[in-house]
Amino acid sequence: MSRGELDRTLLLWMLPLLIAPPMYSKDVYSYLAQSEIGSDGLDPYRVGPASGLGLGHVFTLPVPSLWREAPAPYGPLFL
Repeated sequence: MSRGELDRTLLLWMLPLLIAPPMYSKDVYSYLAQSEIGSDGLDPYRVGPASGLGLGHVFTLPVPSLWREAPAPYGPLFL
């Protein structure tokens, strides 16, 4: 198998994974909401997605209800 064939095979294998929504974890939605809170000038370590962005915000809607009021639990590398 040549390098080009290997690259093409890997690309075709990964493509569906890149466009598919997360299957078992919705953490990525919390990370997006917390990043948006930070870009709005608020502190994501003190404010949760619901209070920082509002319940109707496009980044708050997919966050699981358990985590909508919770501030960011992880360090800045995740935001």
